Amino acid sequence: MRAASWNLTRPLFSCAALGAAAPGTAARPHARHGRAAGAARGEAAFKPVRKVLTNRRSAGRPTPLSRAQRALPSNGNVLTCVRPLAIQPTATQGWHVSLRQLRLPTQAGYGPGRGAQVGPCRVGPISTEGGIGGEAVCLDGRVTAQQVESTTFRAAALFANSSFVIPDFQRDYSWREDAEVSAFWEDLVGALDAGEDYFLGLIILTDDGFEREVVDGQQRLLTLSLFANALRLAAVARNRRLVADTLQTTFLFSINYQTEAREPRLALSDDADAGDFKALIEAPTLTLAPTSGSSRLIQAHKYLTAQLERDLEASGNATLRLGRWAEFISNELTFTVFTHPNRSAAFRVFEVVNTRGKILTPAELIKSYVIGRSSESDRDNTVQRWGAIEQQFADLQADEQLTTFVRHVVELRRGYVVPKELYQIVTKAFDGPGAAQDLLSDLEQHLPVYIQLIDPTADVESTELRTRVFRLLSWLSAARFRPLFMAAAATGDDELLERSLAVVTPGVLSGNFGSGGIEAQFARAARRVHQGESGWDETLSDLGNLRPSREEFEIRLTRNLNKLHAQVLRAALVQQSPTPDIVGYAHQVRPRNGEGWPDFDDADYKEFGGNLANWLLVTTERRPPGARTPDAVKEKLLPHVINNELVEPADLPVWTSTFVAARTREYAQTCGDIWYGSR
Repeated sequence: MRAASWNLTRPLFSCAALGAAAPGTAARPHARHGRAAGAARGEAAFKPVRKVLTNRRSAGRPTPLSRAQRALPSNGNVLTCVRPLAIQPTATQGWHVSLRQLRLPTQAGYGPGRGAQVGPCRVGPISTEGGIGGEAVCLDGRVTAQQVESTTFRAAALFANSSFVIPDFQRDYSWREDAEVSAFWEDLVGALDAGEDYFLGLIILTDDGFEREVVDGQQRLLTLSLFANALRLAAVARNRRLVADTLQTTFLFSINYQTEAREPRLALSDDADAGDFKALIEAPTLTLAPTSGSSRLIQAHKYLTAQLERDLEASGNATLRLGRWAEFISNELTFTVFTHPNRSAAFRVFEVVNTRGKILTPAELIKSYVIGRSSESDRDNTVQRWGAIEQQFADLQADEQLTTFVRHVVELRRGYVVPKELYQIVTKAFDGPGAAQDLLSDLEQHLPVYIQLIDPTADVESTELRTRVFRLLSWLSAARFRPLFMAAAATGDDELLERSLAVVTPGVLSGNFGSGGIEAQFARAARRVHQGESGWDETLSDLGNLRPSREEFEIRLTRNLNKLHAQVLRAALVQQSPTPDIVGYAHQVRPRNGEGWPDFDDADYKEFGGNLANWLLVTTERRPPGARTPDAVKEKLLPHVINNELVEPADLPVWTSTFVAARTREYAQTCGDIWYGSR
């Protein structure tokens, strides 16, 4: 059986760690064409442990895992084996695992790590001869597993006996035709040509009879449905009506016997995706199937249809090849289905398992955690509240900042959080009754301020000073300091925002605030003032000591600057303010491609061209064509300078590198006065 080659991520445990691989070797995930080798994922770093793995369901000799189970996807907490792992049988029902002297790396977030015996922890689903086993819990270095229902299905059997509902918390269809969809196609055609079964990984469902809720596996199920529809349309075009009808009834539609209506086997949560999917699977012919539009679902179907048509035409006998494809997806594609009796249990597995699909962000895992910890009566409301938060970021096209937002909100309670540890911190800090709802309330409370931190022009209630501070913070790309400004904004005292900015700006402009250690100190300070453990005067004084000295600051400003920093400094000089309005556009007086500048040649430009004095602010975003010589700059650029700009036409005849260096030193001293006070 061919295993999906694109569903492997770094495992928490490897077979080498369990002693299943040969001595001195690391376990190697199964991957087509040698991709995703285990050694590249750091598995050898895990220390070997002793193992006892028993199967209590049957008596007899040890039973090795099937090849399909050895190729099970590995992510986070799934134990994966490539080499056969002997299962010692006993006469009793069920199965259990015991791990002794388990040693885990500290960064994994499980147990104390570094040679210490593991404490209480969740290990997650474990593969056994019957498929995926159950959720294992570590207690005093011993792992016991609770058996849950899991079965391996052929794709046709899985679809024909189920209808699937995509819950509201799931993301929209996200696979791209030039990435995941193309990999899906390449793996399918490779397995078909090699005559191998193909393993599509783990699907996590809740059990509600015929209709099942998809907790994990949406992207794969939907992409397979799109491919089945492409096959159906190809069969219709070649007058293979029986093949087309079978694909339609097996993969695409079920019958509601009460209403005698056909209903899609996949009910999608997103209205736009649901409409596109319905239009595709109801299309009577290929020419009538939707092909326009920017939705990824339509683009994926278009890609799969095009690839299939090329494959059929290249085969030499499209009719036979079509039949072979229909047989392949029906009987030679396999899923392992991990079914939980209730939603909450399924959510807990979803938190530690993400197979074959697009890798989840911490925010998506936390979303699952919050929804999963909600009571049944609150769950729909929780989904809506989280969706409203997501929509705010989507409206700003800042979806990637949602995880950072969650981390910054958590930091106001916990202090600095290492990004990769966010999920573990959240599940520990918000674990009690109602705690997950407390996190959701915290997010809602800080959301308006955070939206303005991302986009200072956002339509939220604000003051002129707050908007100016947030605009400058955004201009400096100082997102790592947002928790301090969130804490200040929560007080309603805008002066604290301005004072906080006066601490941050010199450190950013001088390059002293680029380390993670500085970010951690600011995050801890934000927590202290937000929780009332220290006052603002004391906190800002302590943070002020992290700034460079005035002398260091002024020396740094005599060196070349990037355009963004130059614009902030020029605005501060013009307005004589540490929180200036960012106005105009920064351009260099003597540009990189300048001509005819006496005593300011190209070698001088490399040393002084980015100096503060060689920049000026004008009202035009683009430099006027031909403004390369002193006369052209005087004629074309200087008429557009902003009010109170410091460059005068009379300066141009003496605009040498020496002149620029001397004036830069003067400007640096003035900036020192602005941010540190007059001497």
